[in-house]
Amino acid sequence: MVLPGNFQDMALFFDAKATGYERHMQENVKDFAAFYRSISEALLELGDSPEILDLGIGTGLELDCLFERFPSAAVTGIDLSTGMRDELARKNRPWRRQLKFITGSFLQLDFGCSSYGAVISSMALHHWTPHVKLDLYRRIRNSLRPEGVFVNGDYIASEENSIRRLAKFASSQADR
Repeated sequence: MVLPGNFQDMALFFDAKATGYERHMQENVKDFAAFYRSISEALLELGDSPEILDLGIGTGLELDCLFERFPSAAVTGIDLSTGMRDELARKNRPWRRQLKFITGSFLQLDFGCSSYGAVISSMALHHWTPHVKLDLYRRIRNSLRPEGVFVNGDYIASEENSIRRLAKFASSQADR
């Protein structure tokens, strides 16, 4: 399968945005604190030590709330950006030893089979076209344990906006 976009360019884009990313999100996400808290609140009861996969972990805006709810969780976070990883490391939170960070594309990495009690993503999946997301959703489902749950905190574009963006994407791909 040919994946859309250039992962190196996307990583560089987010590396350049990493130091101001949290401020940007606080200014642009309506009800910022409630939004990030709702991700952990949406998770089913996962037991005392859930294993959670975080796709597009970025600077870990959702992690304080997640570890407050699940203090013994083990989180594997995937992100393209080393800049985002560095910002996350600077936080030096008490839960940092429970976090494994993988630098790479979650579109290309193997999540395993029945490996996680939950998969979460926050403001990361809107970057991809529907057919790419469908494949990703199948891989997420496969990575979840039987009672596992997937929570995607993201915005939804209107149908008109989606059509316009997909046409722009198709045009950019034709130019390559």
